Amino acid sequence: MHFLLMPIGTAGDVHPLIGIGRELAARGHRVSIFTHTHFGNAVREAGLDFLDAQDADDYRNTFNNPIVFDERRGHWIVMPFYFRQMPKQFEVIRATCSKGPTVVVAEGGAFGARVAHDALGMPFVTTHTCPLVFRSIIRPALEPIWLRLRTGNAWFSRKCYEFFDYFYVDPLLSPINTFRQTVGLPPVRRFMNGWWHSPQRAIGMFPEWFGDPAPDWPPQVRLTGFPLHDPGDDEPLPADLAAFLADGAPPIVFSPGSAVRPGSGYYATAVEACRLLRRRGLLLTKHKPPPSVPLPWYIRHVPFAPFRQLLPHTCALVHHGGIGSTAQAFLAGIPHLIRPLAYDQPDNAERTMRHGVARTILPRDFRPKLVARLLRELLENPKVTERCRVLSERTKAEDGIKGAANAIEEMQART
Repeated sequence: MHFLLMPIGTAGDVHPLIGIGRELAARGHRVSIFTHTHFGNAVREAGLDFLDAQDADDYRNTFNNPIVFDERRGHWIVMPFYFRQMPKQFEVIRATCSKGPTVVVAEGGAFGARVAHDALGMPFVTTHTCPLVFRSIIRPALEPIWLRLRTGNAWFSRKCYEFFDYFYVDPLLSPINTFRQTVGLPPVRRFMNGWWHSPQRAIGMFPEWFGDPAPDWPPQVRLTGFPLHDPGDDEPLPADLAAFLADGAPPIVFSPGSAVRPGSGYYATAVEACRLLRRRGLLLTKHKPPPSVPLPWYIRHVPFAPFRQLLPHTCALVHHGGIGSTAQAFLAGIPHLIRPLAYDQPDNAERTMRHGVARTILPRDFRPKLVARLLRELLENPKVTERCRVLSERTKAEDGIKGAANAIEEMQART
């Protein structure tokens, strides 16, 4: 069977589908991945057929924009980029399906794939990395850009979603209807109220104990566990990094996110917090610290290291609440200090805190003394240590990559 995978977004969105594609290929299927130029090497190194979206400049300009992770304005930068992908996605699907039976597997933001399903009717799976996308009147998620009210009143929750859709979501996503018109399809109302999930199968790539499924989630949803995959998972750590890790107590890792460019204040806070705690630190970001923030001997900067190899040698992870970072910290059995910015990150942070292994800090409060105090509370609390151990065992017992591949393979019957 030919599976055409379409991840869209940053590393946390793309790498899971590369891992799933590799698993499907190991089962004897043909797998093609249509995604951003930026991830071409990662796809090829996984031994998969890479279909290039030819969007290197567009991708770089979008995700280097400092507004992209602004809670209120970021969608207006990211969504136009997603809309520009729609015609390419549609044409690749049409051309691929004309050559033989194909199952299309697309990340939820690949709107061109959803339109293609409505127009062409091919077997179609949507994947979602986080619980936020599955709306519930019974148990609303923590939306980062609306009222954030949890009243327990179903009527009120429903009205909030209707208000949110009418005044924000539908205007923001209106280019989807413009594109639908070009392929002879009628307009859609309330895109996020169900349309953006495949009516055949929607996969939530997280476990039930984290996602807390509500009774009013769509019936076609399958939860398959965290799809833990990073490039270099099977490679040893670089010698200099391994030497640093072995030469003292486990450090605290500060990881602002693969697409985030931290300011000098972020680096300065990380350095000072480690000094106050008398602990070593590791700055994990592709952006070098500025000359105004010299790194002392107990702090190292690393542009990249696979979390699966790195985190077991560390004592805590300070991160942005991306689902990939969250899952890897669960796997490693270390506590989280989460500095959420936008999108699904506040909801992921709240869910992680419920399990007793995390604290959350707002970006405006990211200051050395508070960061040090919160980390100390996490690191010196035996209850947190025990909860980290329990959740690590839960995560190790699951295989989200195989679970997702199983759910996708079942779609062969629809070809």
